[in-house]
Amino acid sequence: MFPVECSGEDCSERTSFLLPGDSPYQGGMFLEAGWTALAAQEMPALTFLCKRCFEREVVAGNARSEPTSH
Repeated sequence: MFPVECSGEDCSERTSFLLPGDSPYQGGMFLEAGWTALAAQEMPALTFLCKRCFEREVVAGNARSEPTSH
């Protein structure tokens, strides 16, 4: 388990991310509901967002709430 902070602009919400069991890990979970991790095309390659900031990014068109296909 490790602490994370929301990557949203002017947000300092915090939670923890848990990688359960032994490695290799196929997934993990946030300890608080509503958090998400987004894959980015530039560093940092993975960002963490609280529910409020994720919804703000979806409305702004910077994130999607459904998977994309390439």
